[in-house]
Amino acid sequence: MHRAVVFAHYDKYNSIQEYVLYYLKELRKVADTIIFVSDSNLPESEISKVQPLVKLVIATPHGEYDFGSYKRGFSHIPDDTDELIFANDSCLGPLYSLDKVFDEMQDKQCDFWGMNSHCIDVDFHIQSFFMVFKKEVFRSDLFKNFISSIEKQKHKDDIILNYEIGLSQLLLKNGYRVAAFIDKPCQARINGSLFFQDKLNPLVKTRVVRQSGWFLGMLLSSWYNNFEIDYPKNLILDYAKKYKEKVSLFDNLTSLRKVLFRMHLAKKEVCLLGRWYRW
Repeated sequence: MHRAVVFAHYDKYNSIQEYVLYYLKELRKVADTIIFVSDSNLPESEISKVQPLVKLVIATPHGEYDFGSYKRGFSHIPDDTDELIFANDSCLGPLYSLDKVFDEMQDKQCDFWGMNSHCIDVDFHIQSFFMVFKKEVFRSDLFKNFISSIEKQKHKDDIILNYEIGLSQLLLKNGYRVAAFIDKPCQARINGSLFFQDKLNPLVKTRVVRQSGWFLGMLLSSWYNNFEIDYPKNLILDYAKKYKEKVSLFDNLTSLRKVLFRMHLAKKEVCLLGRWYRW
């Protein structure tokens, strides 16, 4: 099994953070090749950090988000690739070995899969921060034409609609089978689903850490006390120190409510302490 990764990167400081290097090292344990594509103007001193880990570095600002980087890296994957991984730096982790994820997913009857699926208020799709495609998919003209058609969009929501949702829907409508390691959306905001989990997502959205407010310490204690985690906690704390956003008292109280209680009236669902109940 030969796997290739196209890794999408962006950093407002034009640098490559330690959590990204850790992620790349872990990806190298499950993949033979990494194509590193940055939407930042990286100096040579930063590029040199990743060169021992990757086959190719492309560092030219393009403004097309992760799918623009996936497009640029896709044409450089080796001919003998059996599985293609699209991953980006919007996550910290993995909290535990990706081998566990791939071992579980190899028994799934699917043609492409992702770390998380999403279908709440939108069409079903695999979230774009981590997607895996078997060669029957990425060698098809359907896939190649889709990737080559990616272009700059006016709004981030258009990226999600046209490319993140659009790719999954296109493949599904053409008969390809899909699966997800976790059949629910990856949480990008503090709420009870992050604190009370039966199955821990190996990838943590950076947005959660940036906007954690009062809750980061409690969240990390919950994870590290209840699951077997290999990830150095200092990488999360260092990221929070550098990128943490100011959270108002109102937003902290709103997050507290979401930890304790959430409701979807349309679906007749209520979430208490991270567990959903229906009526």
